[in-house]
Amino acid sequence: MSSRFGHWKTESIVSIVLLILLVLAGAGIFFKQFYYDAARLDITLAVAQTSPQPNAEEQINLVSLLPAGFTAMTQRETFGRDNLYVKIDGKADLYLQSGFVELLCLRFVSGDDEKLWAEIYLYNMGTARNAFAVYSIQRRATAVNLPLSRFSYKADSAVFFTTRKYYVEIIAAVESEKLHNAVLTVAQNIAKLPHKQKDSLGELKLFPEKGLIADSFKLHLTSAFGFEGLDNTFTAKYKLGEGTVTAFLSQRQSRKEANEVAGNYYQFLIDNGATVASAVNDSLAGKVLDFYDSTEIILASGYFILGVHEAYDRLSAQKVAIMLKAKAMEVADIARTK
Repeated sequence: MSSRFGHWKTESIVSIVLLILLVLAGAGIFFKQFYYDAARLDITLAVAQTSPQPNAEEQINLVSLLPAGFTAMTQRETFGRDNLYVKIDGKADLYLQSGFVELLCLRFVSGDDEKLWAEIYLYNMGTARNAFAVYSIQRRATAVNLPLSRFSYKADSAVFFTTRKYYVEIIAAVESEKLHNAVLTVAQNIAKLPHKQKDSLGELKLFPEKGLIADSFKLHLTSAFGFEGLDNTFTAKYKLGEGTVTAFLSQRQSRKEANEVAGNYYQFLIDNGATVASAVNDSLAGKVLDFYDSTEIILASGYFILGVHEAYDRLSAQKVAIMLKAKAMEVADIARTK
């Protein structure tokens, strides 16, 4: 009797344990349906996980850069990839796609007049190249150049510039000579910080000077002209005739890649309604396209993709394309002789 009871007791315990395991498994499946892996479903968050983290020792002490007579109005704010939108809602995507690491913000105010205040936006973009990209894309039409750094200007009551891996905006609350001078002092102090890396913007030297509109350079790190395959693309504007011409250039890893991407972009335009147009120079034969009454020119030369985008003066567009190709070939010849 006792052995039968013991056997039944053992079976009962095993059954209860199995039942508990089944209940736990079912609960896990139930709650799993309400959970998603952000890294798999959200590209921005996935990128954020692999982005370089700022070094605490490298963070700039903004308060120490304030001029005499001005003090911190707020505590320093720090924003990362996961909450940048809180500070700059509507613009965060541009920064996130351009290598953004961290944003430091600080408001400072005059000790004599609380209406005289300004805010510093110090964007750590990871590299000087990334910093130039966001600077160039957002450059304002009313820009007046400043001697702060290689790329710097003022517009209205704000100052914009790049230095090292940083893109900087300092925005004044009101128009005031005293406040403006304070803003410039802070900007100069930031720009004087030691440089630890080159700007890696050698492509700018490949744009011919004839007809070049000063300070018209832009860097599109992703999807230039709406074409996903055309990344790391510099543009500049030219004035050789009646209209303005936008020239572009993108350096690739190999000649094969340059030809493939150029061919894909050419086909992209054809698929979207472009037709082949006549060329004034044999070197451009088959490379000039009419795209809804504007001119597109796409070439591959060595490691470079180059050409003209959305020009309305076809003759000027072809002149710019020929100059750009000649410059790229000249650089390639110099590289081969070294």
